[in-house]
Amino acid sequence: MDTLTIQLKNRKAYKLLKEMEELNLIKIIKTPSSEKLSSLRGKIKAPMNDRQIDKQLKSLNKEWERISPDEILRQARMMRKEVKGSLSSEEIQDAIDQGRS
Repeated sequence: MDTLTIQLKNRKAYKLLKEMEELNLIKIIKTPSSEKLSSLRGKIKAPMNDRQIDKQLKSLNKEWERISPDEILRQARMMRKEVKGSLSSEEIQDAIDQGRS
C-alpha cells in the first residue's frame, strides 16, 4: 500500500482518521514534523561525525568504568547517613553485588 503524508486542519479530521484506523481501513504512523526537526537542528552547535560520536561514547564509558564498586559502596554509606539509616550496610552491599552479576 501507499504511504501518504497528511496535514490535519483540525481535531475533527484526526478523530475521523482514528475511527478509520479502528475499522482497520488505515494505519496511522506519526512522524515528527519537518518544522520541529529544523528548529532542533538550529540548536545544535556543531554536528558530530561518526568518529566524534564514538569518541564521546568511549569517554562516557570510561567515566563509568573508573568508579569502583568500593567507591560506590562508600558513597552509598555516606548517603545512608544523610537519610538517617533507611538502608543497612548489608542491604547496600547486596544491591552492589546484584549489580555486579
